[in-house]
Amino acid sequence: MDLVEQGHVLYKAPSTTVLSIYDKIAVKISHENLTTEHETLSYLQGQLPGFPVPRPHGLVRLGTFYMLFTTFVPGLDLGKVWSQLDGTQKQDIGHQLDSIFSELRSLPFTDGCLIGGVHGKGCKDVRRDVRTSSKPIEGVKQFEDFIFAGSKIASPLYIGLLRSLLPSSHTKCVFTHGDVRPANVIVDRANDSTWKVVAIIDWDASGFYPEYWECIKVTNNLTSRDTSDWYKYVPKSLSPQQFPIQWLVDRLWDRDALNS
Repeated sequence: MDLVEQGHVLYKAPSTTVLSIYDKIAVKISHENLTTEHETLSYLQGQLPGFPVPRPHGLVRLGTFYMLFTTFVPGLDLGKVWSQLDGTQKQDIGHQLDSIFSELRSLPFTDGCLIGGVHGKGCKDVRRDVRTSSKPIEGVKQFEDFIFAGSKIASPLYIGLLRSLLPSSHTKCVFTHGDVRPANVIVDRANDSTWKVVAIIDWDASGFYPEYWECIKVTNNLTSRDTSDWYKYVPKSLSPQQFPIQWLVDRLWDRDALNS
């Protein structure tokens, strides 16, 4: 604990603090359960050894706190440098991210796997708050049942209408980050002034989800008053344009969701 007390604060929010220790170890301290994130980092280390994520070093629970230890990845979060980049640099980062997430989405979802976090950690619907499934979810229909059960004001008629708009074709499941945004992308500047994506962080909402889910969640923070051009450079594989109907239906549903 003495080492933690000497750590340098990288990020601080009401429920979560992230520290670096001697620029070698990062510690995420949170009231929120960090099991999903730890399980995902361990899973990716085994399945995609070269994938740009921090390496896990352990998860500890102390009272009401969880402490996740990982390697410290030097760099800046993309949100802090985005406005300084020109169009070519932004496009290049978009291409890098597209390659990274295309590889992630190629991980096999095998028969018998549950939708949600790896090793049966359950489904999460992250909006303003997090809603977590209380029972195992075995297929896309059960997943959509879970999503559309998340309202106390939407009528069965309204829910049925929204669900009738969704394509009925078979939807596969892919590995999903669940909260892709500039603050969760770590970049570093090379000597030739180019920027390289060196890590994707914050995997708390990750797991196997329907292939359209990442394309919905990539705009979780987008409002009608947003002016950031980040959304123009969102990786093609994650763009809402890949699944426009599902994206639009979820935007309508978000108004009535309990956790919005």
